[in-house]
Amino acid sequence: MNLLFLLPFILTDLAENATKASRLEEIKSLLPNAIFHEDVDSTIHLSHEGREMEFDEKDIDSVQKALEFLKIYDAPKINHSSYQNLLEIEKETEEDLYKNGRLSFLIVFVDKNSFSKLNEIKGIKVFLSTDKKLAEELNTPFPGIFGFNHEDRVIYQLKVKENFEKASFTVRKPLFDIITNQNARLYESAELITLYLLCKEEEYFNFKKEFFPLVHSLRNEVQFCLMKYTPMINSKSFGILEEDLPAVIAVKETKKYSGKKITKESLKKFINDLSENKLQEYFMSQEENLNNDELPVKRITYLNHEKYVKDINKDKLIVFEAPWCRFCQILKPSFNKLGEFLSSSDKVLLGTYDMTENEPLKDFVVKGYPTLFLVKGNTNEIKLYESKERDILSLAQFIKDEGYFKVDIIDKVKEYLESLPKEEKKEEKKEEESKEMTDAEISEMLNEMSEEEFNESVEEPELEVREEL
Repeated sequence: MNLLFLLPFILTDLAENATKASRLEEIKSLLPNAIFHEDVDSTIHLSHEGREMEFDEKDIDSVQKALEFLKIYDAPKINHSSYQNLLEIEKETEEDLYKNGRLSFLIVFVDKNSFSKLNEIKGIKVFLSTDKKLAEELNTPFPGIFGFNHEDRVIYQLKVKENFEKASFTVRKPLFDIITNQNARLYESAELITLYLLCKEEEYFNFKKEFFPLVHSLRNEVQFCLMKYTPMINSKSFGILEEDLPAVIAVKETKKYSGKKITKESLKKFINDLSENKLQEYFMSQEENLNNDELPVKRITYLNHEKYVKDINKDKLIVFEAPWCRFCQILKPSFNKLGEFLSSSDKVLLGTYDMTENEPLKDFVVKGYPTLFLVKGNTNEIKLYESKERDILSLAQFIKDEGYFKVDIIDKVKEYLESLPKEEKKEEKKEEESKEMTDAEISEMLNEMSEEEFNESVEEPELEVREEL
């Protein structure tokens, strides 16, 4: 064999080894008191304050990350003969906690493969350990977290799914308390699924006392909080009425679930079914009109939207609206009149979608009210109506220009407009000047409304439908 042929490969290998050796020497400076030992089998042994790990020499990035976190976090100052005292810490009295200077803390147990899940953890004292035997003695998964919350006097033994920082929020949040603006971020940031238990405010104390043992026993699997029942929000978003209390709601991977009239036993079943994906997902959906198919303007809901929106045999013009939006109310007469003109066509469908009564539709990005989309026949391509002119003629022109079936009612609309008295033409002109409400305008309007005005405004006005055209 020609050795000259092998020379480039030999030189490349030597260069790579030299680079690795140089980088290893460089990162050793991150933690000068760490001990390194390199075996002939290319294994790097790392030891620091009793924490030991092994890495393949090719995995220099993991060695560097390990050194960075070993530098940040101390090793736990306990040994195998004293671990039992740590397990008993939650039994101490409040006086003992103060006397012994107890603070909330975490022992983060890592191996060489779990450093990728580790980010800097703030807001709580953190110890870092590689001692698998100690984790076993503390009944803690390895890798995992042993945590102590000094306010609740409770310990946690957590398996880490995504990253240690998210898991740490489970230890830092209250074990079982009312969710507030101050602690909501702890619940929302934690890795475990949060169960929101709903009851009347005057029943908090007895409810908490009854369910506390169950909450404590399941603290490493799910997390709980109390939430005040709010009829307008909970009935719409989760279908829970006052007679359904006490109740539970949960959100898992953006899907919503609820349980009604819960007991300790039914709550345990709810949790098991949730983990096994056996629960029926809840969708907020407005009731469909009984004669919906006969109306010139259909009421589209979350549960019926596929029937109407996905119909490839029609062009579909849909208004996404809110009942309290004044611009939606300005648009409504023109839109209903347009529906009357198109009621004889089997190629165009008009519909409204109330965003306050239905789940958002993932295919439609709605940033203000009203927002109009045309869903083309044949392809179901979605076209946003961007013009600020929303009179009947402009909408009819949009359907003709952008629709797949090119339905043309322009002449009929012009004839109708010419027949209107002058005063009605002025009103029609005002409707042209309507626009969509931005998020800022929505917020400003809601702030100015009293509770009575808001409750009155959410009642949707009836559609005026002519029986004869």
